[in-house]
Amino acid sequence: MALPRERLSVWICPTGTPADPDPGTGFPDLWEDITEYVRYREAITISAGRPDEATEVDPSELSLTVDNSDGRFSPRNPMGAYFPDLAQNTPITVAWDVDGLGTLVSLYTGFVTEWPPRWDLTGLDAVVSMRANGVLRRMSQGQPSPKSAIYREIVKASRPDPVAYWTCQDPAGGTRLSSAIAGVSPMVITGTPNLGAFDEWPASEPLPTMNGARYVGPVPNYTQAGEILIRCFYNIPAAGATDQTQLLGFPSSGGAPRWAVFYENNSGGVLRLRVSDDDGVELENSAAAFEVTGTQFSMSLEITRDAPDLDWVLLVVKINPDGSTSASQISGTVANKTLGYVSNVVINYNRLGQDIAFGHIVFSNDTSIFAGTAAALGAWQGERAGDRILRLADEEDIFVDVLGVGSTEIRMGPQRPATILDLIRECEAADGGVLYEAPDAFGLAYRNRGNLYNQNPAMKLSVANGHLAAAPEPIDDDQLMVNDVTVSRETGSSARASDHDHIVKFGRYESTATLNVALNESLADVASWLVHLGTVDEMRWPRIDLELTRHSELVEPWLALRAELASRLTVDHGISQLPGIDVDVLFHGWTERIDGHTWSVELNCGPASPWNTALTATSTGGTAIGPWPYSRADTAGSRTAGAVAEPNPELNLNPTFELDANHWQALQGTIERSTEESYRGVASLKLTPDGVSPAAVAEVPLASAADVVAGLSYTLSAWVYVPDGWDDCRLFVTWHDGTASTDFGPLVDIPPDLWTLVTYTATCPVGKTKARFRFRLENSPSAFDWAYLDEARLTLAQDTVSVQTTDGPVWVTDSAEFPFDILTGGEAMTVTGVSGATSPQTFTVLRAVNGVEKSHAAFTDVRLRYPAIAPL
Repeated sequence: MALPRERLSVWICPTGTPADPDPGTGFPDLWEDITEYVRYREAITISAGRPDEATEVDPSELSLTVDNSDGRFSPRNPMGAYFPDLAQNTPITVAWDVDGLGTLVSLYTGFVTEWPPRWDLTGLDAVVSMRANGVLRRMSQGQPSPKSAIYREIVKASRPDPVAYWTCQDPAGGTRLSSAIAGVSPMVITGTPNLGAFDEWPASEPLPTMNGARYVGPVPNYTQAGEILIRCFYNIPAAGATDQTQLLGFPSSGGAPRWAVFYENNSGGVLRLRVSDDDGVELENSAAAFEVTGTQFSMSLEITRDAPDLDWVLLVVKINPDGSTSASQISGTVANKTLGYVSNVVINYNRLGQDIAFGHIVFSNDTSIFAGTAAALGAWQGERAGDRILRLADEEDIFVDVLGVGSTEIRMGPQRPATILDLIRECEAADGGVLYEAPDAFGLAYRNRGNLYNQNPAMKLSVANGHLAAAPEPIDDDQLMVNDVTVSRETGSSARASDHDHIVKFGRYESTATLNVALNESLADVASWLVHLGTVDEMRWPRIDLELTRHSELVEPWLALRAELASRLTVDHGISQLPGIDVDVLFHGWTERIDGHTWSVELNCGPASPWNTALTATSTGGTAIGPWPYSRADTAGSRTAGAVAEPNPELNLNPTFELDANHWQALQGTIERSTEESYRGVASLKLTPDGVSPAAVAEVPLASAADVVAGLSYTLSAWVYVPDGWDDCRLFVTWHDGTASTDFGPLVDIPPDLWTLVTYTATCPVGKTKARFRFRLENSPSAFDWAYLDEARLTLAQDTVSVQTTDGPVWVTDSAEFPFDILTGGEAMTVTGVSGATSPQTFTVLRAVNGVEKSHAAFTDVRLRYPAIAPL
C-alpha cells in the first residue's frame, strides 16, 4: 500500500453544508481541497463510537494540524483566502482514495468547532490545530428546550403554517399564554389562571385548567382563502363540568358574526354549536349525539364558503389511554351568509368552566392543516423504535439512516415532551440497538437490535499474518456482569428476571432499568434479554490494535466495518495459553491515527456471542434462512459415558491455509490462498476452474502425501463454500505405493451462500502406504464457479464418543440434523451422526475443531457448543 498521505485528502466547505459530504461527487465546486496544508507529523486523529459496550456513543472528534503561514485558516483574518466564510461548524471531511484513481470515500464527516491559531516566537511557523465534531455535539450542546409530540406535529415543516398557535404549555405563575408563532400576540387572561395544572396528556406538556378565567387570543391579519379551521384540546373531568361552559367562541366580520361551542352537562355531556347574528338571532343550533364527559379529545371547527352558504363541520377526536383514537362529527350549513374574518379566539368566554383543561389552540385558513395527526394526538404510542427515530429526525431536518428490519423493533410507549436527542436515545434504550454518527454523512445512523443479531464477520484478523499492532489482551472480570434485572415501564408495571445458576456461581449482580415501551407484556422479555447480555461467561477483549500500513488487503474491510458500528470481527490469535478460546467481538468505537507513514486503529470491543441467536420468523423479518448453528435447543443434561482418548492426529499438511497454499496443487484450474471467504480463521483455499474441462481438482501432491496403514479406515473432511451453490462436488482419496488406486466419495450438493461440511471415509487397500486428499468440482464448472475449501483434513477414521443423557430427551438421530458442534471439557467436536435410540448413544465426531486436543475422563459434561438463544 502506498503511504497513507498519498491516498488521503482533506476538504472543507466554507460556504455551508453541502447536501453530499463526499467531495468527489455532487458538489466539488463547493469543497476546498486543503490537503497540501496538512501537517502529518502531528497526525490526523479520528475518534468515534463509544468507549465500551455499556455506554452511549459520544460525539465523534477529528483533530488535525494545518499550515497557516498565509493566515488562510484564521477565521477572523480579513486577508485570509477563505474570509469571511470560515466559522464554527464549517463542514469538513477526510477522504480516502480507494483505488488510487480518485474514487473517494469519507473516513470522517463533521463540523469544525475550533480554529485555534498557534505560532512560534518568530511568527513564521504558524499553524491551526483544528478540531471537528459530529452532529451529536451540536444536538447535545447547551440546554435545548423539550418539545411535546403535538407541538412537534403542528409546527413541522411538511405541514401548512398556522395563522396563530397558542400551545398553552406555559408554567404556573404566568399571566398570559405565549404564542408559538413569531409576531402573533399572546392570549390575554381575565381572571385567575390555573396554568400547568393538567399533566395527564402524554402528547403535551402540562396545560391549564379554566378556573373561571377567560382566555382571548388575538388573530393576526391573514389571507382570506374561503375556509378557516380552529382546533383545541380539552379534557372534561369524569365528574363533568358546569353546564353551558363555552369551550370555544369567536367573532367574525361576515354574515354569521358569532360562533360558539358549548359543553352541556345537563344534556348528557354533549357539545352544542350555536351561530347567531349581531341581533342575537340564531342561525344555527346543533347538538352532537356523542358524549365527551370523562374524555380527552381534540375538537376542531371547520367553516368553508360554499357560495352562497357556509358549510361547517364540528369534529371531535377522542384520545384513548392506549393512544388509539376515535372520531365523531356533526355538520351543517348556514344559508346565505359570508365568511368574513376572525379577529380573536376565546376560551371560556362566560367564565363558567373550572376543571376543564384546554390547550394547543390553532387558527388556520387551511382546513387540511391537521390531516393525519391522530397518531400525534395519541403521543405515537405503539410506534416502532426505528420509525420514531426516522420521524423525529424528519421533524428536526436531521439525516438518519435506520438499519434493520422494522418488524424486529420494539414498540414504543408515549412520546412525552423531551429534547430531540433524549427522544432518540429513549428509542435506542428501549429497542436495544445502537445509535451512532454516520461516518460518511452529516447525520446519524441507527442499527436496530435485530440488525445486530447473527452477523457474519466483517473483518477476520490474524496475529500470525501481522494484522495487529499489539497482542490482544483479554480481561476476565465482572465489570459488565448482571444476573438479576428489574425492568419498569413508564406509567406501567415492572418485571424481573434472574439467572439462578449464575447467581449461585458468581453471586448476585442486580440492575434496574426504566424503559418507554408500549406494553407491560414486553417487560419480562426485555428483562430476560438484559440478563442474557449480563451473564456472558467468557473473557472480554476490550481493545484490539489494528495495523493497516503494511496490509492493504485490510483497508477495504476496515472501511466496511467502520461504516456500521457494532459490526463483528474475529482474531485468530494463536496464543498457546488460550487454546479453543475465540476472539469474536463486536466493535463499538475506535480511535484512528494517520500520519505520513502509518495508519493504525484502536478498536473498542465487546463480546459477539450474546448476539448469536436462534433464527425465528420475527428475528429475520419473516425470511427463511438455511441451517444455523444456534438453531438447536441444548441438552438438559449429558455427559461422556466413559473415558475419551486423545483425538486422532491430522495426517495431511496445511489443512487451514491461514498463511499460504503450500502442499496443495490444482488440476484443470488454479488454486490460491484467499481471504475473500473462510469458515474459520482468516483464509481458505480458492479453486478456480479453467472453464473448459469437465472438472476442477484441488489436491495434495504426491510429494506431500500422508503416511497410512493398509486395512485402517481414514476420514477426509472439509468445509466447502460455493457462492452460487453447486450440485456435483466430492471428496476422494488416492492411495499410493508404486501404483495408485482411488476411492471416490459420493456426490454432494453444496447450497448457495452456505459453508457445508463434506466428509468421506475409506479403507486403505492392501499394499498402500501413502494417501492424497483430493477435492473435485464436477459437471463442467465455468471459470466463475469458484469453490472455497477450509479445514481440509485427513485423519484416521472419525472418532466415536459414547454420550449418556442424564436429564431430558436423548440426542437427535435424524441425518438431516447434522452436523452440529458439541463442547466437552473445553474441546469442540463436530458431530456428523448419532446412533442409538436410548442412552447411552454413540456420537461420530470430528475432534479438536477449536484446536483443543485432549483426553477426557468419564462423566465429563457434554453440551451444545452453540445452544439456541431466543432473540428479544
